[in-house]
Amino acid sequence: MRRLLIVLPWLALGLAAMQLYNAYPGFPERWAIHWNAAGQANGFTDKSPLGAAFPLLMGAVMALVLEVTALWTGTMRNSTLPGQWPQRLAQATQGFVRMTS
Repeated sequence: MRRLLIVLPWLALGLAAMQLYNAYPGFPERWAIHWNAAGQANGFTDKSPLGAAFPLLMGAVMALVLEVTALWTGTMRNSTLPGQWPQRLAQATQGFVRMTS
């Protein structure tokens, strides 16, 4: 099961890359990549392989970061935070929530 969870994101990205490769010739020469709060497109990009593949590249970076994080935290699974760290972390989180809300 663990191996499946490791392989699944990469399999999904690979399948999406194959679909992108097949669909790319039919893409328009220019398409919207950003919309404002009213739902109107206000950012566009020209047709390019990088522009089309950028979401897949971001997905690959996110999958890699999450996998490295899982490996790193797995090695620290039995460790505990020293002293007052849990309380300090909770206070910092509460302060951040108050500041951003």
